[in-house]
Amino acid sequence: MEIRLVEVVVVEFRILGPLEVAVVGHPVVIRGRHHPRLLALLLDEANRVVPVGRLIEGLWEDGPPDTAIQQVQSVVSGLRRQLGPAADRVATVGRGYRITVADDELDVLRCKSKQCRAEDLFKAGELVAASAVMGEAIAEWRGPALAGLSGRFIEAAARRLDRYRLAMLEQHLRIDIQLGRYEGAVARLRPLTTEYPLHQRFAGQLMLALHRSGRSGEALTVYAELRAALANELGVDPDADLGDLHTAILKRDEDPSARMPRGAHVRGGTESLWPGARFNLTRFVGREAEIKAVARLLRDTRLVSLVGAPGAGKTRLAAEVATVAEGSFREGLRPVALAPVADAEDVTTAIAMAFGVRDDGDSRLEDSLVDALRATEVLILLDNCEHVTRRVAKLVSRILAEAPRVRVLTTSRVPLGIAGERLHRVPPLSREEAAELFTDRASMVTDLVLDDTGRAYIDQICARLDRLPLAIELAARQTRALSLRDLLVRLDTELLRVTIPDFGGPTQRTLAGTIAWSCRLLSAEQRRLFERLSVFAGYFDIRAVETVAGRDPLPLTDLTVLVDHSLLLADPAESGTLRYRMLEPIRQYAAALLDEHGDGDEVRRRHADHYLECSREAARGLMRVDGRRWSDELRRAEGNMLAAINWARHQCSDLALQLVTSMAAYWEQRGNVNEARGRVEALIDHGPSTHHARAEALLVLSQFGYRQGRYAEAMLHADEAVDLMCGLGDDDGVARGLRALSLAAGAGANTAAAIEAGERSVAIFQALGDRLAEAWSHTVLAFAYFSADDIDGGAESDAAALRLLETGAESPVLTYRIHIGLSYAAYRRHDTAGHRRHLAASIIALRQAGALDGDVEWMWSGLTLAHEEGRMASVLRLTGAARALVRRGYIPPRVVDGIWRRAVGAAENRVGPQAAERLLADGAAMAIEEAVTEATATPGTQAAPLSERELEVARLTGQGLNNAEIADRLFISRRTVETHQEHIREKLHLSSRYEVMAWALAEESV
Repeated sequence: MEIRLVEVVVVEFRILGPLEVAVVGHPVVIRGRHHPRLLALLLDEANRVVPVGRLIEGLWEDGPPDTAIQQVQSVVSGLRRQLGPAADRVATVGRGYRITVADDELDVLRCKSKQCRAEDLFKAGELVAASAVMGEAIAEWRGPALAGLSGRFIEAAARRLDRYRLAMLEQHLRIDIQLGRYEGAVARLRPLTTEYPLHQRFAGQLMLALHRSGRSGEALTVYAELRAALANELGVDPDADLGDLHTAILKRDEDPSARMPRGAHVRGGTESLWPGARFNLTRFVGREAEIKAVARLLRDTRLVSLVGAPGAGKTRLAAEVATVAEGSFREGLRPVALAPVADAEDVTTAIAMAFGVRDDGDSRLEDSLVDALRATEVLILLDNCEHVTRRVAKLVSRILAEAPRVRVLTTSRVPLGIAGERLHRVPPLSREEAAELFTDRASMVTDLVLDDTGRAYIDQICARLDRLPLAIELAARQTRALSLRDLLVRLDTELLRVTIPDFGGPTQRTLAGTIAWSCRLLSAEQRRLFERLSVFAGYFDIRAVETVAGRDPLPLTDLTVLVDHSLLLADPAESGTLRYRMLEPIRQYAAALLDEHGDGDEVRRRHADHYLECSREAARGLMRVDGRRWSDELRRAEGNMLAAINWARHQCSDLALQLVTSMAAYWEQRGNVNEARGRVEALIDHGPSTHHARAEALLVLSQFGYRQGRYAEAMLHADEAVDLMCGLGDDDGVARGLRALSLAAGAGANTAAAIEAGERSVAIFQALGDRLAEAWSHTVLAFAYFSADDIDGGAESDAAALRLLETGAESPVLTYRIHIGLSYAAYRRHDTAGHRRHLAASIIALRQAGALDGDVEWMWSGLTLAHEEGRMASVLRLTGAARALVRRGYIPPRVVDGIWRRAVGAAENRVGPQAAERLLADGAAMAIEEAVTEATATPGTQAAPLSERELEVARLTGQGLNNAEIADRLFISRRTVETHQEHIREKLHLSSRYEVMAWALAEESV
């Protein structure tokens, strides 16, 4: 038998300082732009597979190139070449890479091994040996971890490693102080307290070492300096234990540490007394500011509870906070997982086990636990308290009362509700954090190379999941089998059943299981309310809850319980009101339960009826002086209205048609005409409907047809609506139908029919005594006169409408219509001052109604005013803005279309084609208030006028002269001509000499 010997290449990697590599005893300098960072990323996850997606993110943080996967392969190959005989240490494993090292080949693994040995020696009471071994572990450090390398992932790893180093330094110093090595401890602590001036544990150790070495005055100075630094930087005082130490030194206590807790009181628990490196299997994403905020809360109060929805990330956030805060506690952190605790009586046992406290038979276990904690300075983390809150509350109250140096951090879906509890509600992630979390987790199961389209899909997925961390992690795991687009489509059906490995415990391996964990704490009536509230989409108020719940009166206790369990969010709104909503994954779970119980249609009918009533009331309010408020109400209700429409179209087509019709005025006001028309058309012939519902829908289609320039269709819809209203004996409906007919006929140049229908509408409303409706019909009649080129008739009709408004209720929308008509009359009469006055009044009215960005007619009026005043740049910018709205469903009526086109044509000829194209693009990108400024600008404010000399230069340029010829003609230098040319282009918003020539020629022709 042939025996083969495998040569083992001796290699050493060092990351506890600058990155260093040695192969067979010879240093190897890793060169290249990406190669050192790649090696650092692999070593940070030594002996574990790092997905390609994670490496791509780490190497190209500003966005990966299109060939990122191939480039990673190239960088890996280059790294292997530089490692030479050790190249096989970097292996391709599936869709990732792994670097294999033994414990003695990587400094951080050696350090960790020595730290563990030191811990064992310390537990055995061998302090001298423990100090020596810990010193060897600390000696592995050559400076800041991964010094010289940059990048978000590398910097996060470096911070984690440096926290590990500080924890070891602290424990080493504690051992040396116990051994009486005071001078050495002082020498080491001086630079540490300078580098970390707010680190209270280092300051306390320095005070103790100075006091024991006979330098009590210096110890007191250290305390004074720390107190000043904490007050200036954080606005807090030193912790109680440092205050006690300070007092003991003042009293010249020979051994102030005797007043502090000893390790023997709490030995043998589930966690070591030693703070060690805690390397998580997955990276923590985001919430940096939140971690600091909660850590500050723990400094200010002794009980902090993280509460939030199922899957919000409470446990993970608590772990990160505890990692940051545990260094401030002499005995560190004691985490206690309460999810497996089924009986409230076992809570005490679980916490006692964490501290190694056992029932000795002579006293109650609770008494023994409290006795052990009485003099202990420790942070207790109680995770998943919601199912045992009463017992936890009672025990924590006693611990805090009798153990003054204990602080408690809890996670729960329900507050403990005891005195001194400080709540921190864990919100969903931000948009950026959610996308980062999804990308990180997806890269663990697939090669995720993103372009702009992929990032947009991720943003949509995270938004649909309300940026809930657990839901995002579950969805990200599905990318191993689904594309981002397919995942987005299947979110509603697939997500609740997906499992995530190694999560919490057997009851919380799916999102459905996590939510069910909260629901099992509810009463039967509370569960029914939870299910029924799933019919809402987005925000809703207490009135809607009362209607949909079907319980009169609604027990507010049940609603409060859902809020306390974080199954329902209650967000403060304007005027001291509250608005409720469910996070989408929770809503999906509740909706599935509602359908299982068979009364979903009944609840959804109540939901639809409620929002139909609300939208009708709000639609009437749009006309009034507080129209902005009603517009905001409809905006908030829109999601629920669409949900109701979607349900009703399959169950009750007449109700669906009423719902969509009631929202029409709001959608028109917001400028969403094309989309709104499609919704009405999809329902009007979808199923049986009452004559009244059909007539109202036809009036909506007629109005949309007018907006879209489909005048013949609009007239047909209005005619049919009038016939239906006549058959119903609805005079108000007939008058509204005639008004719609007049509007469509006037826009379509059928002026005789328009005037007749408008006059009939005015007469009917006058007979009904509806002054507001009569005034509205007068504005439509005015439009009919304008279409017939009867400017005086149109102006008189608008004036009649204005008189009616002056004696009745205010209506900003109607005021807007009147002044738009009068501005047209002023334009036709060449009354520039009147045009400007009525344009300004129309803008004020529309702003009051909250609809400035939904209508385009004021822009047409504004650009014709700009044309009258010679503001050609404004004409083109307003045209660009108006065209952007036109694409949403607005077409100018024929009566203004020709005027508008002439104005735009004149402006394009004046500035030239290239400048015109640029100004149109600028206008399309303008914010609405910028458009208002452009429309109402006074002549000369938008660009400085040309000086007399600049005008001469421009005219000569238009004649075809070059700069040298112009200089000769005007007896000036060529450099002066060039300066004038720059000023001309700047003032006229032109970009080239040819555009100046076009402008000059246009000026000559005026």
